[in-house]
Amino acid sequence: MPRLSRLVPALVAALALTCLAAAAPATAGSYTVRQCDYAAGNGHHDFQWQSAGVPTVDPHAGSGCGEFGLAVRNGGGGTQRTYPSGAYGGWFAYAPNGTVITHFSGAFGVLEGSCCVSGMASYAEATQTHDGQGARAYLFQGHLGNDSWYAPSGLQGPVGRSWSSSTSGFDAKRVGFHLRCGPGFSCSQGIYADLRLRGRSFDFTLRDDVAPAVGDPAGTLVSGGWVRGVRTISFPAHDTGAGLAAIEVGADNGMALASPSICVVVAGRYARLQPCPSARTGYWSVDTAQLPDGARQLHLRATDASGTTTTRTVAAYVDNGAPGTPRDVVVAGGEGWRAANGFELAWTNPGGQHAPIALAHWRACRVGSASTECVAGTRGATGVAAAGPIALPGAGEWDVRVWLEDAVGNGDPESASEARRLRFDPDPPELQILPEEPGAPGRFVVATSDRSGIADGAIELRRQGADGWTELATVRTEGRMTAELDPSRPPQAGFYDVRVRAVDAAGNRAEADDVRAFGEPIPPQFDMGRLDHLLLGQAAPPRPTQ
Repeated sequence: MPRLSRLVPALVAALALTCLAAAAPATAGSYTVRQCDYAAGNGHHDFQWQSAGVPTVDPHAGSGCGEFGLAVRNGGGGTQRTYPSGAYGGWFAYAPNGTVITHFSGAFGVLEGSCCVSGMASYAEATQTHDGQGARAYLFQGHLGNDSWYAPSGLQGPVGRSWSSSTSGFDAKRVGFHLRCGPGFSCSQGIYADLRLRGRSFDFTLRDDVAPAVGDPAGTLVSGGWVRGVRTISFPAHDTGAGLAAIEVGADNGMALASPSICVVVAGRYARLQPCPSARTGYWSVDTAQLPDGARQLHLRATDASGTTTTRTVAAYVDNGAPGTPRDVVVAGGEGWRAANGFELAWTNPGGQHAPIALAHWRACRVGSASTECVAGTRGATGVAAAGPIALPGAGEWDVRVWLEDAVGNGDPESASEARRLRFDPDPPELQILPEEPGAPGRFVVATSDRSGIADGAIELRRQGADGWTELATVRTEGRMTAELDPSRPPQAGFYDVRVRAVDAAGNRAEADDVRAFGEPIPPQFDMGRLDHLLLGQAAPPRPTQ
């Protein structure tokens, strides 16, 4: 039998399978695996030793993924044995649950002594059933060719050939190679007999018929309410077949957060029949600023080693934008002066909201460019569009502005409304009836002082002892109220009570009174204290308001 220094693969005609596996679902994908490739430093393999019969065929003591590969050997030299029909021993690889092997190839060799082996042969098979008890299709058997299996060490290897399913194809749950006593034979070996079978450089193609599964998500990003800022999301996934190559979260704006799995890969190729983990949970922190505001669709994806992807879509409600400026802010009752401390504001909320408006902030500052005296407060309610009562810390004019915050805490003081004026005056006007001007007994002058300004008022005159008051034509100017009697119609001689009434812009009222004498002596019953004031040219003290 000629021996060459290199391996020349030869394709072998294959027998058709007696049974075919069910058609793969539309989601099925395929992946390839390389094993036991000593040249690439790939020492991975998923072959298991199996044997049956007494005595049994033995594994070779030097089996592995070195240059001579996984080996099967009969009893070995120095042993005489008789094997029953069907006794075998060999190496078998099983497709993971949910997958089938659709292509297999490898480099194999047979070393056979010059004599003394009867009925034993080398076999390769693809089996449809997982436990190996179902229908069988032998892809090759017997003497395996006439070329030498090249040994890089320079040693002469066994006679070699390749086994490939490429010419027939199959859907197998198991592939293997073994030495076997053929059916109906009683096989034997002499004391000097030697028969060996070796295999290495295995290539598999597997079809994965079970799509990955995506579990229920968790985390603050998908809690069901509106969110902002950095949030979390996680979800579990599992795969029955090839395992999970990656899981990821994608969003409807194109954002994707991937979490690749740690799979068994050598020289850029999968090196295990289930190369990736069967179950994983992914965890991510998501900056929601990467997403447009609004109701977003998140796509939870799990991809297995065959490239099949399962997607589950969930909703996230994102709002990182502050509400707009309140519109049409008004002060209840208007912006005029008032004596009561307690102001109410109302406005129209801006449109374009995502998370509902939940809080209104107001800030009132005393009018004046150098003023830093301010007071602030809030009112909370869904869709809040009013604030108050606002109690000012002191009288005067105050400018108030409003800005809004939504249910997730977005708010921007820079979006505050235009100022509205609050005017608070709790104090009545101050009135002082000035002394009679020399030479002008019929002229009355009242000095006034008030924060909000005199809105109405009058000077009145009444002869002592008479009923009713006579309102004089009163002129109001800044800081003054004045009235004059008609000089062509002087009053009857006697003593007169003078009364001044005033109301400021806030509604505060005040009165002051005095006594004037016109053209007659002072009667004995006259109040001398009040007369002293008149004689001294002073205003009489005011009488209490009735």
